[in-house]
Amino acid sequence: MVDVRQLFESVPEDQTPIAAHVTGSIPTWLKGSFLRVGPGRYELGDFKVNYWLDGYSLLSTFDIQDNKVTFRRRYLQSDAYQKATKAKKPIYTEFGTRNYPDPSKGLFSRMVSSVVPGDMTDNGNLNCFHLQGRLVAATETCFLRVINPDTLDTQDKVDLSKMAGVHMSTCHPHVGPDGSVYNIGCNFYSGLKYTIYKTPPAEDINSAVMSGTKTVGTVSPSWKTNFGYFHSFGLTANYLIFVEQPLLVNSLKLLASQAKGKSFKECLDWCSDEKVTFIVIDRETGQRLKTTYKAETFFFLHHINAYEEDDHLVVDLVAFERPVFEKFSFDYIGRGHFEANDPPTPKRFVLPLPSVVDKSPPNSNMVTLNYTEATAEKQKNGLVHIVPENLFNEGSHAGFDLPNINYAKCNGKPYRYVFGTGFFEQQQTMNSICKGDIKTKQIKTWSAGEEFYPGEPIFIASPGAKGEDEGVIICGVCSGIPEEQDFLVILDAKTFEELARATVSERITLAAHGRFIPK
Repeated sequence: MVDVRQLFESVPEDQTPIAAHVTGSIPTWLKGSFLRVGPGRYELGDFKVNYWLDGYSLLSTFDIQDNKVTFRRRYLQSDAYQKATKAKKPIYTEFGTRNYPDPSKGLFSRMVSSVVPGDMTDNGNLNCFHLQGRLVAATETCFLRVINPDTLDTQDKVDLSKMAGVHMSTCHPHVGPDGSVYNIGCNFYSGLKYTIYKTPPAEDINSAVMSGTKTVGTVSPSWKTNFGYFHSFGLTANYLIFVEQPLLVNSLKLLASQAKGKSFKECLDWCSDEKVTFIVIDRETGQRLKTTYKAETFFFLHHINAYEEDDHLVVDLVAFERPVFEKFSFDYIGRGHFEANDPPTPKRFVLPLPSVVDKSPPNSNMVTLNYTEATAEKQKNGLVHIVPENLFNEGSHAGFDLPNINYAKCNGKPYRYVFGTGFFEQQQTMNSICKGDIKTKQIKTWSAGEEFYPGEPIFIASPGAKGEDEGVIICGVCSGIPEEQDFLVILDAKTFEELARATVSERITLAAHGRFIPK
């Protein structure tokens, strides 16, 4: 059995590009940088953070050009990183690790900063995306960090509390047809509410990041002093779908967390007896639809896709039975292996729109789409109870997460294929990159063997592609044994056959998410 602990070891920076050894043939049209973001440093002197996602953000790139690949990595020079490396302890609260007093501040300054959003972490180790022509690294607080994709230099710090009026925000925004970026955050200072905001394309590349950002609408949480934890959302041609799950963030605990030395996780409460609420919001007006949709309890992080068809909303996501954050605590990782429990499962929910609900009798299935077994039943109290179907056949669906689709072609539209990874799940898709065919309900896999752990797969369409899966998959693969090296793999997205791999002499580290930047 592979000892996974070595996959979670801190690594140094490599500012000088390292040439990779390429085997196979990289398509001549594939030119650009595959930027990956994730934790990279866990120790601060004798101090070690508690969770994988508390690690300090490492930016790494595979630069691809003319069948050659180079690799380099640099730490995001966030305020959180710079202060922590100097103090040898976290100064800002991270997900599972508490903060410690900032030795550079006096007592009064510490007291003031303990209740101000300005002292939330800017350790952008979860994702990266483009915003008004700039590339930003994000976590789930109100801070983004602009990064130079060519040099990996850390640049401006963007404050969402000032630009969008939110103190927390997802790290998975969506891009509309006109280039506008939609996102959801939460404001817990001026009345607890979820806030949908929209950032237009930049009119001037030299203007401040997020210039022109406007609030589309707000929605009150189902609880007075709590809000549901969120990581992603769905976007269709006309609607935004926000799934409010019963993993509650206690806003009172959160506001006091900096002063009391509590981690973000210590502000979470899992209420397994509560149902999940699907909130549907009109993209243009920001108004919540009058119909309320409820589902049995589950936990999730990632939406796959959502679209409209025949007065129905189809919402696909990856669900767990309960929160699984403990799997990424260093207490759990210290066991050296992951157990086969609480696997993720891709599921499909179907929500009939009010035009269907209003004319339907109670206690009957309102879903009329002939290709799904998902159901929606109007109850006597007017609520709609929705029951999902598994996207893939029993026995092949478990352990499938970090989903990606042909976003440019299919986001917000009917689609057929989704790519994902088994990551550390000890299920049927373990150690594999996956291609799910929603039409046949089958999953095709690629694996380098049980000693290797693929990360998030990214789909890149080939020039002039017409088919949904015409292109390649690129993915970083980490070795779980010292005698084997890490590598970048490139697969044919249609056949799922390996085209090339670029092996590097350094550890590439596990990443949370990534993005391909063509050149």
